[in-house]
Amino acid sequence: MTSLDLSWNKIAAEGAKPLADALRVTASVTKVLVDHNKLGDQGTIALCDALRESTVSKVQELGLQGNQIGPNGAKAIAALCAVKGSITGLNLYYNKIGAEGAKPLADALSANGSMTQLDVRFNILGKEGAAVLSKAIEGRPGFNLML
Repeated sequence: MTSLDLSWNKIAAEGAKPLADALRVTASVTKVLVDHNKLGDQGTIALCDALRESTVSKVQELGLQGNQIGPNGAKAIAALCAVKGSITGLNLYYNKIGAEGAKPLADALSANGSMTQLDVRFNILGKEGAAVLSKAIEGRPGFNLML
């Protein structure tokens, strides 16, 4: 199995913890989609911490669309992306990371040269958040940033 799609399953923060434990030791999964599961910050932190700490995880695409993720969850996502250079695509469409969450994501983009796609539409970024993300990808031709 290389792709795991658990979208629309009401996982919530409580369900993210056992999922995170399973992904921590799974080497074959390269695509994880957990869109629309109400993970919130706590579930997102559990998932990202497990993937970041894993010595076997090879996740390249991560879908976290519509999970009520705020700035704290965005910080955990950024920490994952900064450490795991394997992450090439990240979908954060329709969350609430705001400008506060955009800053650590921008820093992670600087650290992760392999990322080529980031979707942060409908995240209450404001001009400040959009600007910091746009600046982070300057000089990266072909990068697909969806604001």
